Amino acid sequence: MKRPSAIATWMLMAIIAGATPLAAGYYVWSNEGGPYGGRVQAVEFIGGGIYMAGTRGGGVFVTHDSGGLWNASNAGLAGLLVNCICRNPLNANTVYIGTGGDGVFVTGNSTTGCAWTPKSFNLGNGNVLSLAMSPVDTNVVFAGTINGIYKSVNRGGYWSAITNNLTDANVSSIAIGGTLDTLYVGTNSGVFKSTDGGATWVSKNLGLTNPFVKSLKVDPVNSMIILAATFGGVFKSTDGGDSWVSRNGGLGSLYIRDVEIHPDSSNVYVAGSENGVFISTNGGSSWSDLSGGLDDREVLATAMDDTGARLLAGTYWGGTYESVHRDPWVHKIQGMNNTFISGVDVNPANNNLVQVTAYGQVFKSSDEGLSWHESSAGISDEDLTGVAIDHAAPDTVYVGANYGGVYKSTDAGNTWTLMNNGLGSTTVTCVAVDRRNNGIVYAGTYNYLYRSTDGARHWQLKSTGITDRHVWTIEVDPVDSRIVYVGTYGGGIFKTTDSGENWGAINGGLPERYVKAIAVDPVDHTIVYAGTYYNGGVYKSTNGGSSWTIASTGLTNRDCWSIDVHPERHRQVIVGTFGGVFISLDGGASWEDFSEGIQVLDTRCVTYDESVSRHIFAGTYGAGVYRYDGIYCGVDIAKAGAPFGACRLFPNYPNPFNPSTTIRYEVVERDASGAPYPVVLEIYDVMGRLVRTLYDGLQGPGRYAVVWRGDSNQGTRVSSGVYFSRLRVGHSVATNKMIIIQ
Repeated sequence: MKRPSAIATWMLMAIIAGATPLAAGYYVWSNEGGPYGGRVQAVEFIGGGIYMAGTRGGGVFVTHDSGGLWNASNAGLAGLLVNCICRNPLNANTVYIGTGGDGVFVTGNSTTGCAWTPKSFNLGNGNVLSLAMSPVDTNVVFAGTINGIYKSVNRGGYWSAITNNLTDANVSSIAIGGTLDTLYVGTNSGVFKSTDGGATWVSKNLGLTNPFVKSLKVDPVNSMIILAATFGGVFKSTDGGDSWVSRNGGLGSLYIRDVEIHPDSSNVYVAGSENGVFISTNGGSSWSDLSGGLDDREVLATAMDDTGARLLAGTYWGGTYESVHRDPWVHKIQGMNNTFISGVDVNPANNNLVQVTAYGQVFKSSDEGLSWHESSAGISDEDLTGVAIDHAAPDTVYVGANYGGVYKSTDAGNTWTLMNNGLGSTTVTCVAVDRRNNGIVYAGTYNYLYRSTDGARHWQLKSTGITDRHVWTIEVDPVDSRIVYVGTYGGGIFKTTDSGENWGAINGGLPERYVKAIAVDPVDHTIVYAGTYYNGGVYKSTNGGSSWTIASTGLTNRDCWSIDVHPERHRQVIVGTFGGVFISLDGGASWEDFSEGIQVLDTRCVTYDESVSRHIFAGTYGAGVYRYDGIYCGVDIAKAGAPFGACRLFPNYPNPFNPSTTIRYEVVERDASGAPYPVVLEIYDVMGRLVRTLYDGLQGPGRYAVVWRGDSNQGTRVSSGVYFSRLRVGHSVATNKMIIIQ
């Protein structure tokens, strides 16, 4: 049998939605399409087109094709906040990383696929800010933490504190001098030097007028030359740190976070700053801007390859960029699921269109969240706080910005205009629309609530009776839009019944007053859910907020960010928390963890797709957007035992496949008589013609698996292409797409 090529298989895989398998072989959440980018805090060239990036919440990403495609490489990691990367100078296979709370990890196979091993025994603090290895003896590794510097002489197997006379324990950078015994560390109190391998330290700050040292580099040609990146610019020493001179001429920013020295030239330097990248070709006497192509100019980390020809930049929200031979930077983020999502909404007229806000960007999907592209034209603010699509005019979209106000798009998010006329505070924390009346918009700010009745062209303060000025969330009643709820930072919940003219506190039975999320039941609008923060959990009201009762049984994380109710099956509720997604099938009486497949559990927003496809979207803080691909089964959820009614059809595995695939499904409800349901599992082609009936009979609750061997009802092999599995359980129907390769 002829096997398909790797490229052909990859192309076919790209046709279908990516997914993350559970231990039992089932698929739940997937985020193969991004959005890509996010905060990159460390970058390193490994060699041979292999680069590594350490991120704020997505762990480690590795590319083997010079940034063409990144893959998460987190096997064995305890946490996903990576502060620093250190490559073994004598063996590129070995790489150490320092994490933000979980210590040091090492891999010995960075060129073929990372598997990380913890190396933190006796490391006094797990927040590792910097790492360095000896270029002569790679048994020796140094780790800078927020509690001092540590040394290992057995490749991280055991650490010993070396802090004698080191008066500042916050070690943000380590550099090794001309000998193994010569060390420099950067701290918040300047530079310290050791000439005895770290046994003792001496302050070396003569001429260093800014003490916040973020990076140190020793010239590989002349070890007496040292550069210090500080929050006061670049400083240079030509005498081994005994004295420093400012070298800031031409720098566009003095907040320098990283600095590089050309491996063959002591006169070529590169500095990464909060306002781009700068280069000096005359030993720091002057600098010129090297930021062409950088959409995100807030640079957190830089790296230069061993030839000096290639540069990498890790940025605050834009992911990674590469410059070759000082040409303009090229965005290299494909596959880097690392964005910080603050809001997600689905176009009610076209569920293919999904908008999300991330830190610094708006993203748009035109294929139900399978792929994303940036759609931020006209937006200049970084801290975007949420997105709301006008259901009465679905091409109209609003975005809130924490320091910029409200942006509006009238072309489905392609272009944006700032709309702040009358907005007394531009620190916008949330936006919400009246779904029944076009043009009515609410904006919550750090200074009360504002309302517009003309599509954000004019704003009016509408906060009479709101005693807590910091509005965290807004919910407009989907049935009676005169009713609006707001959650505040410490003041609980306020309600209006006259479209915002007058408000009253409704906190009876609500001891937790930090309210981050509110959701009104779209079927019975007297039922309201409130998600609270600071371990408060979920509360429920059955009388429009007049009284509240706690509804958090089974909610193992009670720091709630977002909550949503199924558009039709109103006993099904989902909540996004600091510790993942949870689902209730009984109106909040009990909750179960619904996070399988989500890499970063900090889930800032959750929402149902209100179309018949009934996807769920979850926006995470550090891993982009996840989509739940379970299929809606149209029965009363009040009687169901699973998120989507009487059945769940899981994507087949493998997919694409040859010669056979396994289709798994679940029957989760008996009918009122107590008899099993009639179950039919069939295969159809793209023309809707029946190909194969795999099962036709009665089944009770449980999980089942059926193998399809690519044959028809006539016993012949089917041709290569796309097919659909269709499951019927009683009156419930579910479908999935599959691909066979002959």
